[in-house]
Amino acid sequence: MKMKQIFGIICDVVMMVIISSCGAGQLFEPTFTPTPTQTNTPSPTPTATSTSTATPSLTPTNTPTNTPSVTNGTLKPGSVIVFSTDFNKGLPPQFSGIADIVGVQGYAGYGLEPNVFSGYFLRNFSIPPKPTTLALDNLPAHTSIDLHFLLAIIDSWDGYGPDTCCGPDKLTITVDGKPILDAIFDNAWNNGSQEYRPPQSAALARDVELGFRDIDDHDQDSAYDTSQDPRFSNIPHTSNTLTVEWYASGENWQGGDDESWAIDNLVVILNTENP
Repeated sequence: MKMKQIFGIICDVVMMVIISSCGAGQLFEPTFTPTPTQTNTPSPTPTATSTSTATPSLTPTNTPTNTPSVTNGTLKPGSVIVFSTDFNKGLPPQFSGIADIVGVQGYAGYGLEPNVFSGYFLRNFSIPPKPTTLALDNLPAHTSIDLHFLLAIIDSWDGYGPDTCCGPDKLTITVDGKPILDAIFDNAWNNGSQEYRPPQSAALARDVELGFRDIDDHDQDSAYDTSQDPRFSNIPHTSNTLTVEWYASGENWQGGDDESWAIDNLVVILNTENP
């Protein structure tokens, strides 16, 4: 056999081996496995929800800056203020009858700090004497009330006695028609006697000049704080309505610029526990 033929046979055999190996998948090629890329996803930031702990409160009409039951001590357990006014923003709608809002004049500063006369108060100088009325309704359950205010007895109120010419002059205060005060007052030269005899702490001024008409010593003035007088606290009351009346009386009542009365820093308190 010729050498050329032998060489050709060898080449054919080699090619067959190469082809067979490729078909069997025995050729090695480098394999690259990609490394997964780690993505850092930020965690959501929690949103804080603000919870209000403040409970809105109802503001009474013309709330006074000085509330006797609060500033002169804390409210009694089970008590709540249902109405208050210092009249410095005018006359609340709960009032009817005779009610003029005027400056306190010389009464300013009289009282037990910080419950003092200031700014304006409600004045009644009607002729003939007519009442001033406060009416409240929709009251919550309670067993009694406190009726606290500053009282001004202005000018020549005449007491009773042999030397008086124009008296006696009386002030009456009622709760649902029942008097809690029905007493004669006297400012006139001390000629007459006065029935109203409050505790010493309730008498803020007695027979001194505090403004308004100033003709002679006959026109003096007096001031009182009813929050210091027990008869104005723990007044039995259970109705869901309340009517308070203030009115002067007297056969010789002169009124006008001669005799009048006024109130300031009025507070009505409901009590649910007996003292």
